[in-house]
Amino acid sequence: MASTIQVDNIKDIGGNTIISSNGSGTFTSNLPASAPNVSTATGTLPIANGGTGGTSFSAAGLANTPSWYVRNGTTTNNISSGTYHTLVFDTEDWDTNSAFASNAFTCPSGQAGKYLLNANLVLTGLNAGKRWDTYFAKGGSRLNKCYYYSVAVGNNEDMTNNMSCIVDISVGDVLTCQGYHNHGSDRSFDGSYSYFAGYRLIGV
Repeated sequence: MASTIQVDNIKDIGGNTIISSNGSGTFTSNLPASAPNVSTATGTLPIANGGTGGTSFSAAGLANTPSWYVRNGTTTNNISSGTYHTLVFDTEDWDTNSAFASNAFTCPSGQAGKYLLNANLVLTGLNAGKRWDTYFAKGGSRLNKCYYYSVAVGNNEDMTNNMSCIVDISVGDVLTCQGYHNHGSDRSFDGSYSYFAGYRLIGV
């Protein structure tokens, strides 16, 4: 059986009115508007940790931006043996802050923080025992804790390295992907299945 509670005022333990109604569907809220308290019913969303009070997550400062996803629209790019190369990504699926250019993400002003990076990097035609090493690099220096390598067990193998990590990024830091192989002759970086993506974390 359904039940109904009808009141015109809701008060706290001290007798202070929290919400009142005029009986015709109009409500008045006496809740304080400033964080960390709940807002008045004005459509604002106060966020104690860095928010700006908008009614959407993005407007409240809760968007995981900057964010980017780039890939190589060209099927192949030749990579010479025995040398670290900055890998090429010529197609942007998105780049929220227009911060990705020339195969690199550069941290914009006001966007320092911890970033989650992910990449899938494919090299074709390695022979048995040969390596495909891939790294995230910051400022041209390879990040030792953010790398992946694979070794071919047969001849003419396509090797796929998928790597991810969380890194601290300062304004102006430049992030790239680097690749290395020791096949002995040029191999092809397969852009059809390769990408580089990342976004800034919130709440950390």
